[in-house]
Amino acid sequence: MRSSILTAVLLLAVTGPIGSGKSSGLASFAGAAAQLGLVDGFVALAGERDEPDRGAADYALHMLADGRLLPLATRQPIGYTIDTATVQELSAWVANLRPGIDVLILDEFGRWEAEGQGHWHLWDFVLAAKPKLLVIGVKQSALVQIEGRMGRRFDHILSAQDGNVVDALLDIAAQRPDWERVGKFGAGAGALEMTVGAALHTVKFPLTGMAMSSAQAAVLTVAGDGLLHRTRVVWVSFIASGLKALSPSGKRVGPMVAIAMQGLLFTLSTALAGWNAVGVFVGGALMGAWASSQGFIVQYLMLGGALEKAYDQVVKWVAARTDLHLPALLALVAIAAALNATLAGFVALTFWRRRAKWRDRLEDWMAKPRAPLEMRRRKGLLMFSLFVPTALVGGILLSTGTKWADVAVLTGRAVGVAFLLFAVIQRWNPSKLIGYLRRKGKWGPAYALAAALEAKQERSS
Repeated sequence: MRSSILTAVLLLAVTGPIGSGKSSGLASFAGAAAQLGLVDGFVALAGERDEPDRGAADYALHMLADGRLLPLATRQPIGYTIDTATVQELSAWVANLRPGIDVLILDEFGRWEAEGQGHWHLWDFVLAAKPKLLVIGVKQSALVQIEGRMGRRFDHILSAQDGNVVDALLDIAAQRPDWERVGKFGAGAGALEMTVGAALHTVKFPLTGMAMSSAQAAVLTVAGDGLLHRTRVVWVSFIASGLKALSPSGKRVGPMVAIAMQGLLFTLSTALAGWNAVGVFVGGALMGAWASSQGFIVQYLMLGGALEKAYDQVVKWVAARTDLHLPALLALVAIAAALNATLAGFVALTFWRRRAKWRDRLEDWMAKPRAPLEMRRRKGLLMFSLFVPTALVGGILLSTGTKWADVAVLTGRAVGVAFLLFAVIQRWNPSKLIGYLRRKGKWGPAYALAAALEAKQERSS
């Protein structure tokens, strides 16, 4: 049966032509990786070669868990003879693999495996074991066919001829827990938006931005505290933002932009000021300030200076009929941003100071399955709510003598900006993004996003 690789597995390939050192590199990595956790699998040991670029006279398998040597293949005048006892030994071994292996090494996959033969019979059992890091020695000539049979690309491909393949593998293995954590918290932050956030947006809770920015500040603080490279915490927000696009209910465009921008601001603050009380407080404050001012910024993109002009007309109208003197629009936005920034900053600082106490609680919350909130939603109503300010501004300007043609141009601009935002969201395809990141060598973000998508599917099921 053809299987697709589980997304939560970090899949690496070590490639090269015959005699390039794939197996020796994998053997060296296996010895060094023992310090990282449980290592299992097998490495092919080649016998004598008549020519450097020709297959060996015979092959054996070195079983990494117990050190056994199993004869595998012997060269004949035409092809190789496979040791059937070893095939049975491999079947028994793979059927008893313990789930959660830290590093699993398989060597090697070539033409036979590309055709569904050879070691391919082990594949379903390998997937069931869910190894955290799966490293496969792959003949260079069979790489494309192997990826096609697996149904996905390798997260990263290393050449045995580079000379530093062992160090590169160890570096990736050391970085993997960071990206696993990013994926876990990204999925949790996305679930928070698709449950609590969706509910607050649906009922039009007036302080939704303040509440959600404070919650996201707490998530990023705890997530980043457990990372080896803390700037990677920005990917928690990027992943949560991407998952929000898949939300079955509630607003999507606004929250997606907010989550991504808040993550950027938080990461920028902690990168410049350091991972300390000042960096975390300022990062949280910037998140809160953005949550308050994003609506104004988006509407300004849609309406430009007409937004402020219309507000000034309202201020004059109110002042002429009452004793009230409303603050200028920018002052009003600044006041709201300052209040929200103060709250989110103190929330982030509180979680940072008590991170040891809250780390386990929040991580447990992130791991619990929560299905996205299903609420009745009509896309047309969401579009209508986005254009309410446009209608109000247009009406105010018309009442003060602005020409119909100018209001029509203003409306056209607002519609263009809004539909551009919606078009970007509609084209969002996580699977294609994962493939793109892998092609560009960004194995970490691709692995984290894939793991987050799998977590989302598990929450929904």
